[in-house]
Amino acid sequence: MINKSDKRTIEYRGGTRGAVRAYDIKESEISYLGAKKILNMEQVEVADRYRKLFEQSTLSASGDNIAMIKYGVRIDGSTVPKGDPRLDAVQKLNYVHRVVGENYTSVLQKIVGEGFTLKQYSQIRAISPRKASRFLKEALHFAASPLGLAKTRHTIRA
Repeated sequence: MINKSDKRTIEYRGGTRGAVRAYDIKESEISYLGAKKILNMEQVEVADRYRKLFEQSTLSASGDNIAMIKYGVRIDGSTVPKGDPRLDAVQKLNYVHRVVGENYTSVLQKIVGEGFTLKQYSQIRAISPRKASRFLKEALHFAASPLGLAKTRHTIRA
């Protein structure tokens, strides 16, 4: 029997290209904030891209990658190997961190990467949850350009 807390709450949202996506709003803090309309679709997309890179960079061993290559499975969906996906993700994350700066890197790593809630992050930094929310929105705005999701490039180069 499935408990009430184990049931997934799924919300369907339309993407920018007309595609409909199903989101489990209990999966992460970013999904929750997106479902409550605190973050808009673009910010959620930037967070998802950052989370994917963060997860790729923390893969434990390259032996797992070899097993996936043998069966033709790639984390990013490509079928052509470009080298070690873990190293590519680390390089991309380093570039993103240089562009967004030290303060926003902390927000991205804790909330988007590690899955901390806004309340937990605000207690760590000794700031209000409202200020933590503002930091998160600003960090996602600045991270959109190096992740390739912004239409206009910022003048900051790293």
